[in-house]
Amino acid sequence: MVKNNLTDEIILCGGSLCLDFVNTVSTWTEESKKDYVETLNDLAHWCLRTDIIEKKEYKRLSARAETDEANLFLEEVKAFRQALYTLLSRRSNHKKISSSHVSFLNTMLQNYMPYIVLESYPDVIKREWKFPKADFRILLAPIVYDAYELLLKNESDKLKSCPKCGWLFIDTTKNGKRKWCSMQMCGSSVKALEWYHRNK
Repeated sequence: MVKNNLTDEIILCGGSLCLDFVNTVSTWTEESKKDYVETLNDLAHWCLRTDIIEKKEYKRLSARAETDEANLFLEEVKAFRQALYTLLSRRSNHKKISSSHVSFLNTMLQNYMPYIVLESYPDVIKREWKFPKADFRILLAPIVYDAYELLLKNESDKLKSCPKCGWLFIDTTKNGKRKWCSMQMCGSSVKALEWYHRNK
């Protein structure tokens, strides 16, 4: 694994690839926040960590990370993340979804879906992406597709937003009572604060 302290800090607790992608900022509830994908290298490392790409592809993309093309792509990545967060957070809070909320995702689907192909292997058929070699779009394509699939499931009751940091996650608990993104990040700190106020 390539070392990158920024993206290695992220707890992958969304339960879905696109939610873990949305959660690549330290918080959505405060204006001052750490962005874990400040550079194309950060994004490529996160994609390596989440098995979107392999190490060979990571090296090819990292070699082009300082180009103008990489900077333009990173702007698209962040615009997509913001649009996806807005759409999914509204869904998690049972707010009305309009055509304007899905327009950016529709544009992304139009740009990425033509590159999906089916590949046949001895025992299985897999979905793969056929981009030119070292094309930055390979980093975002599986996330776009995962968002598409998640939204079609129409399981808004399972999609939740952490009240402390705003991170999104799928609640797969039997009783549907999960509240925090993770106990490690937010749950334990809130409980510790509550204990302090009860006992001071």
